[in-house]
Order: sequence, then structure tokens, then C-alpha cells
Amino acid sequence: MGERLLDLALGVEVARTRTFHAIDASAQAARADLLRAIREHVRRVPPSPRGARDDGPRPVRRIDGPLVYSITDRFTEEERTFFKEHLGGDHRALAEGLLNHCDGTKTTPDIALLLSLDANRLVPVEDVERGVELYRKVGYVA
Repeated sequence: MGERLLDLALGVEVARTRTFHAIDASAQAARADLLRAIREHVRRVPPSPRGARDDGPRPVRRIDGPLVYSITDRFTEEERTFFKEHLGGDHRALAEGLLNHCDGTKTTPDIALLLSLDANRLVPVEDVERGVELYRKVGYVA
């Protein structure tokens, strides 16, 4: 998972380099080259026998726009408690981030790692899987 976390973090940074319109092309190219070199170095590290798998469900968001929090009215009391305690903290940043990462390209372990980067703490894959199921229940993801 550590190798996958580094790869995802570097992927985020490489994507950010593509958004730099205000800097000159040579600086943008140099940064992209550096990030590619780091990524290649990470890939040479022997994989862990328990490495992250690339297969599995890749949830897809079905509803555009902001998350409407009245969806919790359709949850059971236990589901509302989970949502509030595990996804609702930090002004619901995890709830929003989870939904935004459901783009059909990321597995739930990938989403958990990306949310961990954003939250600066470990976000359990089980919490992401449960959150996806709750969003699926109310029609936000497929």
C-alpha cells in the first residue's frame, strides 16, 4: 500500500504540473521530468507481497453538483451515525472528497489512499467501501 500511496501522490503532482499555465514551458517540463524520475525510482522498489491490487470495483459518480446532506434522512440511524462519525468531520471534507474521487478510474483502496493524503491521516479502506455503499443506496454512485 505504501508503494501505491507514493505512486498516487506522484500522479497527483504530475497532473498538477499540467495545470501550470502561468509558468514558462521549460520550468513546467523540468518539474514534470523530475516527478517522472521519482515515479520511476519508486517503481524500481521491490513490490511488497501484500501490495495493493489494481482490480476491484471502481465507483462512478452519477449525480453532478454538491453533495446534498439531506441524503442522510434516507439512512438508518446506524448509517447516519457512521456517516457523521467517519465521513462528516472536518466540515464533511471526507464525504465530499470521497464522492469526488468516484470517477470510475479509482478503486476503493486508491480512494482511501488519496483521502489519506488529503486528510493527513489514515482513512481505512473499509470506511471508503461503506461510504460508497451509502452513496450507492441514495443514487449518488453506481
